[in-house]
Amino acid sequence: MGVRALTEANTIGARLRALRVDRSMTQEELRDASGISLSLIRHLEQDARTSASLASLTKLAEALDCEISELVDKRDRMGGDRDGGSVLALRDVLLSPSLLPGFEDGDDGERLAVDDLSRGVRTSWEAYWEGRWGAELLARLPLMIGAARRAHTERAAGAVQPLALTYDLAS
Repeated sequence: MGVRALTEANTIGARLRALRVDRSMTQEELRDASGISLSLIRHLEQDARTSASLASLTKLAEALDCEISELVDKRDRMGGDRDGGSVLALRDVLLSPSLLPGFEDGDDGERLAVDDLSRGVRTSWEAYWEGRWGAELLARLPLMIGAARRAHTERAAGAVQPLALTYDLAS
């Protein structure tokens, strides 16, 4: 699959389908490799669902051997840094919650546990202090902010600290 095919795919479903086909996988094989339901995979690929939880996107990206940012990128990476992160995606997610991947009313996808979220925040801070700002950090921040906002909105115990630390990291 060429770069053009991915840049023309402007939904998570279109990018998911393009990556899966590029890897010569069937939807069933992706289900088996990711542990994500066949129903969710089909709904995403058919654009019946336009988002999924961070946990689901992480599993799909791992099964497809790609970065999460390849699945969720909502616009061309104008100004993307040397490692593939997008400052524009981070700005957008801070200004408009509707642009958050996995942050949609009625989303019944898997939720990221607060302990996993906290671990992700710690790992991201380590990447920050080690100077790994691209794919290691910048590409993950919009997803982490979405997961932290969702946990906080659902009043998950302990979600305030990861949310605050994620915003601090983004600033």
